[in-house]
Formats: sequence, C-alpha cells, structure tokens
Amino acid sequence: GHVNLGIGGVMTMHNVGSALSPALGGYVAAHYGYANAFLVLAAVATVALIFWAVGSRAQGNAYAAAA
Repeated sequence: GHVNLGIGGVMTMHNVGSALSPALGGYVAAHYGYANAFLVLAAVATVALIFWAVGSRAQGNAYAAAA
C-alpha cells in the first residue's frame, strides 16, 4: 500500500543521490576546487534536510488532524 510506495520512493532517491553525488562532487572539484565541491554538496544536503523537515511536519499535522 502507501507504506510500500513511501519506502520505495525514499530508497529510490537515496540510491539516486548515492549515484550522482560522486559525479557532481568530482565535476565541481575538477573545475572549481575541493572547497567549492564541499559547499555544493553541503547545499544539496541542506535542501534535502529542509524538504525532510517540512514533510515530517506536514505528515505530523495530518496525523494529528485525523486523530
């Protein structure tokens, strides 16, 4: 059901991130330096953290409204 779909989506994005992170980091490091590669990957992680926090809060509100 819905739980399987959610877990599948999370695992898909986890694996996509694992596959693209070295390529993105390597490209940025080769063209702009290691410090900038770290900053770019940190920015991507920060955006992901914000999405997670907003999604968790919205899901918590949905559960509270259903109860």
